[in-house]
This record gives sequence, structure tokens and C-alpha cells, in this order.
Amino acid sequence: RRVHGESARQMAVIRGGLAEVVPISALAVLSAAEVEERVCGMADIDLAILRANTTYDGHQANSEAMRVFWAALARFSQDDLRLFLKFTTGRSRMTPGQTLKISRLHGADGPDSADRFIVAHTCWLSVEIPTGWRMTSLDRIVERMLFAVRNCEAIDGD
Repeated sequence: RRVHGESARQMAVIRGGLAEVVPISALAVLSAAEVEERVCGMADIDLAILRANTTYDGHQANSEAMRVFWAALARFSQDDLRLFLKFTTGRSRMTPGQTLKISRLHGADGPDSADRFIVAHTCWLSVEIPTGWRMTSLDRIVERMLFAVRNCEAIDGD
């Protein structure tokens, strides 16, 4: 479709920029939603895809701590999942093949480890999970994770 009116010039600049990276003929076979997903990532976070692309360091994928971690994420709304993804990767949308690394939170093996928060490293697309979470209620873990992802805005300072 042709664009007319006030935005025609701006759209021509966007089209020209896209043409420098992707042949315009290649874009013709994709819908607008498909182009958006490939450029920006998936708007909805698919936990099955994220879980399939997760590696573990210091935790076993089938451990109680990881079972509870994934159960906690399953309780998140899409808005909170986007905050979690931003907290751990710096992006609020999942890119195709999005990876995540889960490791043990260092120094969090003591009696108070169940009350510790998750720690993220956006440069490494990783999150550290307190080992004590395996002994904590799911509601408490959801509460701790939601507090972290809703209140940490340090990534915005980069």
C-alpha cells in the first residue's frame, strides 16, 4: 500500500533504512506482524520456548529449585514475564532462539538463603537463583521474584 499525507516522508526514510539491511523484495513475503516479530521479537513470552533454550550451571534442570522456579514463572502475567525478560536480558521481547542461563546464587547457601532475591546479569543473559528456594513456598518465591522484576530499574541506567 502507498502511504499518503503527513507520514509519507517518514515512511520513505524508514523504508530506505530497511532496504539497506533487508532486500525490500524479501519483506514482501512477510506480513506486518511477521516483520515486527523478526525485528522486535515476540510480544508474548512463551515459557516452553524459553525453558527449552535454558542452560543450567550449579542447578540440575529437574531439581526441586528449578521446578519451583518454572512454576513461579508460570504464575506471572505476560506483563510480568516481559519485566522478567527485561530484568534478565535487557529486552522485554523474546528474540527467536532467546537463551537464558540459570546458575546458583553465590554465597546464598546459608539459613537465610530462602529470603534472598534473584540476581540477573544482562550481559550474560543469566539469572542466579538462591539454593534455599527449594525449601520455600511457591507463593513466597513468586513474591520475591515479582518484587525483583517490578522494582529493579538499574538496566535503564546503562
